[in-house]
Amino acid sequence: MGHLEPFQGRGPVEWITEQSTREIATELPRNYAAYAVVFHPAYAHGSERWVRWSEIAASNGHDMHAGARWESISTPRVGLGGGHHRVWDLDPDEGTLPEPAAADLVALLADHTSTSDSVWFCAWMGWAALRWGPTDERASALLTAGGRPKRRRSLYVRSKRGRKADSREAGVLGGKYVLLSGDVTGGTESVVRQGFTSPSLWWPEDRSWFFATPIYSHFSYLAGSAKCIAEAVGHQRLEVYETTVPRSTATT
Repeated sequence: MGHLEPFQGRGPVEWITEQSTREIATELPRNYAAYAVVFHPAYAHGSERWVRWSEIAASNGHDMHAGARWESISTPRVGLGGGHHRVWDLDPDEGTLPEPAAADLVALLADHTSTSDSVWFCAWMGWAALRWGPTDERASALLTAGGRPKRRRSLYVRSKRGRKADSREAGVLGGKYVLLSGDVTGGTESVVRQGFTSPSLWWPEDRSWFFATPIYSHFSYLAGSAKCIAEAVGHQRLEVYETTVPRSTATT
């Protein structure tokens, strides 16, 4: 399945921990020109139609912005008149982009790196049916990035597809991962054997951008050049909002 291959060693991730800062709650690498939040879409009519957060927020009497929280915008504002109609059926995916959104992002990001044929990925070890694991002969590819994982309010996080994640190891950079190498299209490759789950972290060899999906969140982060972020914000399908300082991953 696919072309992502485990890489033995942690050299390719050391720059991330060197550049991360506790002043940014997500511990994303600093020194990028711009940052953005990529909101995972909700679904209507099963999974046939994406529903943007902005549509859901408006239907519930809220304003949409980069710091929006799912639990807030998905709840009708107090005092909203009767006859309210819910515009979505299924909540956004947690910890993964939808496969079509991953394809859109790959197409966009490929134009913003000179090393699209050499890209690094990290797959979180907590996913059920992960394609690489302790019994794999390449188990030495497993690594711990960003230090000790942070404890969260609850032990488990479940998505609508029944995946189970130990949220004690669910930090963006503070968890156990398999380090993978491939080209930029690896972002469209599932890291689990069944269904689709996108890689948790992506960055090209030239480090021109950095993409991260917190395990327990309905959104992802993108860091890159001002031009890259502007194009992401203007994308017709993706729902992207520029942010000055990435918000805490403790919110969903």
